[in-house]
Amino acid sequence: MEPISVKKGQELDLSIESLAFGGNGIAKVDNFVIFVKGAIPGQTVKARIYKKRKGYAEARTLQILSESPKAVEAPCDHFGVCGGCKIQNLSYDEQLKEKAHQVEDAFRRLGGFKDFKLDNMVGADPVFNYRNKMEFTFSPHRWVLESEPKDVDKSFALGLHIPGRYDKILNIHECHIQPEIGNRILSLARDVCLKHEEL
Repeated sequence: MEPISVKKGQELDLSIESLAFGGNGIAKVDNFVIFVKGAIPGQTVKARIYKKRKGYAEARTLQILSESPKAVEAPCDHFGVCGGCKIQNLSYDEQLKEKAHQVEDAFRRLGGFKDFKLDNMVGADPVFNYRNKMEFTFSPHRWVLESEPKDVDKSFALGLHIPGRYDKILNIHECHIQPEIGNRILSLARDVCLKHEEL
């Protein structure tokens, strides 16, 4: 039964139990599911409900009230703003466990399979710098972070889209999922374009 207490715009303290497909944390209030952006299993967060449906709600993390024992320091400077790696702050072993749970859930709940056994999840080796294709976007208007000075140059960006917005480009100086040579090419492309504005 849906709790009356969950409303759009409401702020709640939520304990994150698991991870949904796509990287959102899952919390429950009286068995009512809330998908929480920017949260990982084991965290307690203050979150604001921004979407309410009959069977679930969606929320954004406002503050981490207690950190997860499964948390790690995300190596990327762009983590949390970039639309790429959403769970870089969750230990890789835990990422694999959560993904295995998601696959099992898909077979059981969505596929209707009962008697099966999943093989162990095989992780990437190496964990970073493995991607052989990346698509970066140029823009004459770069996305400015709240932490940046107001007078920062906004006239150029070469990077990735911020989550949920295809018109906003975050200027990326390094991406940890592509090889180092890819980051050097990214820097070279940026330097050439800034030097030759007519391009």
